[in-house]
Amino acid sequence: MFRGVRLTTPEDTVLDCAAMMPFPDALAVADSAVSSRLTCERNLRNAAVHRRGYRGIRNGRRAVACMDGRAESGGESIVRGILIELGYLIKDIQVPVTSIDAARGPLRLDILLQADDGSLVDLEVDGGEKYENPEMNGGSPLHALMRERQREAGITARGYKVVRVTVTQARDRAWLKARLSVYGVYPQG
Repeated sequence: MFRGVRLTTPEDTVLDCAAMMPFPDALAVADSAVSSRLTCERNLRNAAVHRRGYRGIRNGRRAVACMDGRAESGGESIVRGILIELGYLIKDIQVPVTSIDAARGPLRLDILLQADDGSLVDLEVDGGEKYENPEMNGGSPLHALMRERQREAGITARGYKVVRVTVTQARDRAWLKARLSVYGVYPQG
C-alpha cells in the first residue's frame, strides 16, 4: 500500500503486462524491468515459475525466459522478440567490438545474427530520437548522422555486415524476412 493505493511488485507488474501484450512488447517490458534494476532476472524467473492459473501466463513465462537485461532500448527488445517469433537464431546482443578509432572505445552491436555462409550480421535497430533529440545528437542532427555513419564504417571494417531496421519496419514480418534473406540470414525453424 502506498497512500491508500494497492501496489503490485515489479515482478507481478511485468507478468501482468506480459499477459496482455504481444510477445515482442512483453519482452521489452521484461528487458526494461531488469535493465533498469526494478527487479533482477532471478526474481522475475522465480515469480513466473510460481504464478499458476493466470490468463496469459504462458506469454509471461516466454518473455521471462527470453529476457536480457543488456538490451539498451525497447525497440531493440521488440525487434528481438519478433526475430524469436519468426524462428531466427540470435547469436548475442550488445556485442562489444573494438573500434578502429581507439580513442572512441568499443562499439556495441545491437543484435548479432549469423548468415548461412557463416558471416556475422549486425542488426541495428534505428530510432529517430538520436537524430531529433538535442541531448542525444549533440545539438545537430547532421553531426549525429555523420557520427552514426562513421560508427557503421568501423563495424564493417571489422568484417560485419550491417542491416538497419526501424521497429515499424520489423513489425512487417514479410519485409523483415525479405530484408534479412538478402544478407543470407534465414529463420531456423
